[in-house]
Amino acid sequence: MRGIVFTLLSLILFGLLLFFAFSLISFSPPSLEVSKQVFFTFDNVQHNIGRISGVSSYYYNKNYTLKDSTPASNITTLLSSYENFLRIHHHPGLIEKFYYPNISVSIPSSYFELSPLSSAGPMYLKDMSPLVVFYPLNIVYGYPDWDKKKIFVDASDNDFSYIDNLSLLFSTNSSFAQSFSDNCSLDFESYYPCNSSTTHCLYLNLSVLDNSSTYNAPCDNFDADEVSVLTINFTDGNTSFTIGALPHVLNISNTNIYANLTTSFAFNETVFPILPASLKVDFFNFNVSKTSHLMVPRFRK
Repeated sequence: MRGIVFTLLSLILFGLLLFFAFSLISFSPPSLEVSKQVFFTFDNVQHNIGRISGVSSYYYNKNYTLKDSTPASNITTLLSSYENFLRIHHHPGLIEKFYYPNISVSIPSSYFELSPLSSAGPMYLKDMSPLVVFYPLNIVYGYPDWDKKKIFVDASDNDFSYIDNLSLLFSTNSSFAQSFSDNCSLDFESYYPCNSSTTHCLYLNLSVLDNSSTYNAPCDNFDADEVSVLTINFTDGNTSFTIGALPHVLNISNTNIYANLTTSFAFNETVFPILPASLKVDFFNFNVSKTSHLMVPRFRK
């Protein structure tokens, strides 16, 4: 609870500083100064929403890394509180509005509902779908809800081929409550490697760290049209890693385990990791605005 209060106070104090900084500027600034205010506000709001979502990215060339943690709490409440703060404490003449992004993602999934993403109508920030969309592909990283007890990667059959390989580092302070072998057929409840008849082969490097040791899965290729399952028991609970079947690429399900995740994608196509919302910052007195999808914030590598 203290963490939630601290996060809210940090966002409020930063917003107040922004408000007072704008107030020191003349109400009739030149057009260049107005544009700077609009773009600075957009970047600031985008960064704060990324902080609340708890996911950040690093990308170089066509390699993308997402950092995340599981589970989470009160993200929907924090998003709503932050939007209310923006409505109350914005600079005179400066308006921030959120919209459903004008994009479409076609993945037949039971994990999430994307409608009405393509409508581009106004939305409340608390209604933002708990997803990262690798735009413009039909590939998503997300959660059934913002509690983040389950994390998944989904891809359409057609766009799965844009993933060259995937790496997952799962780190927890809990302790392993089992031993491991050097054979996936023994460690996994079910394991389907790629073979000559495989249509969709996933190359996955999976590493799990407890508080003192590391388990590196001894296999790195999986038939994505089948279901391979690895369940790891810890002293506090367990975590299941399910690979396949498409459109489900990877599904992580936690029971009483707190963990940090680093998920790295190697694509063979340029993509943009976005949150499923658009932001418009409008300085309507000067007819200056910026509208764009919300990008996942970058972290320093």
